[in-house]
Amino acid sequence: MKYLSLPLAVVCGLAGVPLAAQEKLEEIIVIASRVETPLREVGASVSVVGLEEIELRGYPTVAQLLRTQAGIAVSNAGGAGKQTALRIRGEEGFRTLVLIDGVEVSDPTAPQVGPLVENLTTGSEIERIEVLRGPQGFIYGADAGGVVQIVTRRAQSGLEGQIGLEGGRYGTQKMNAYIAGGSETFDAFLSAADWQTDGFNSVMEDINGDADGYANTTLHGKFGWNPAQDLRVQLVLRDIQADNQHDICYDDSFQKIHDCTSVLEQTSGKLSLDHTAGAIAHHVAFSQSAMERDNFSRDLLAFGTKGSLKKWSMSAG
Repeated sequence: MKYLSLPLAVVCGLAGVPLAAQEKLEEIIVIASRVETPLREVGASVSVVGLEEIELRGYPTVAQLLRTQAGIAVSNAGGAGKQTALRIRGEEGFRTLVLIDGVEVSDPTAPQVGPLVENLTTGSEIERIEVLRGPQGFIYGADAGGVVQIVTRRAQSGLEGQIGLEGGRYGTQKMNAYIAGGSETFDAFLSAADWQTDGFNSVMEDINGDADGYANTTLHGKFGWNPAQDLRVQLVLRDIQADNQHDICYDDSFQKIHDCTSVLEQTSGKLSLDHTAGAIAHHVAFSQSAMERDNFSRDLLAFGTKGSLKKWSMSAG
């Protein structure tokens, strides 16, 4: 697979921190206790996949990337966009909780509410991925047998951007682009990712042998306002649109066919307020995730579902 990265060469006035000082900065995680905690003080089983490792490994999806981590198993039903289960320490896939900047992205329309990890791509907006294993995950609820927290990037001072292009087998093409800018008061990060592949046939009984393709477009934005030194208001918005061709569905006469398509749109957002008073940090947020999915047998709508999750959260530490 070939990769081409084209910086936009518009980096201006970045708040510079010497490299030696950056290397000494302590790694802070949120997933273990919902508040920022140095990794060395966390007793739970936690691992972090940083930006450098994400770019180095070059996997197109979050599921493929996490398969490289200890205690995580991933099963896939036949290529890009097909049903995928991510299991942490042997738990069921629907008991893996996936959060993006604290927003739960589970599918509320399924009989067993769980994440659709097959639609999560490793776009340029991801800064790091935190994984929490074991019983500590139950601080997120009874069904959190394991927790994956995807933390997206925040714009720094100045202006910067990047475009990345990739290509590979089965007619696979991927584009990543972002632009970010900020000051002490305002900051904004915008990214777009488009991934398309012709796919392949994974079902032997499909005698036509047609390829089952997949297309995914993900838009992401993070906007921040700092009205005071100890106060931050942040808005995170995300939209995923995915078209998936697959096998085994039924026509209007209940005959099994292999010309099936699933069209999905998932939107999520979070508005949060962070306030620091001395050594105490307060966090208040409202988040919402909505999903709509239509399934087609040939050109006929077989069934469609839609649903949403809304949550208020508050923490201090």
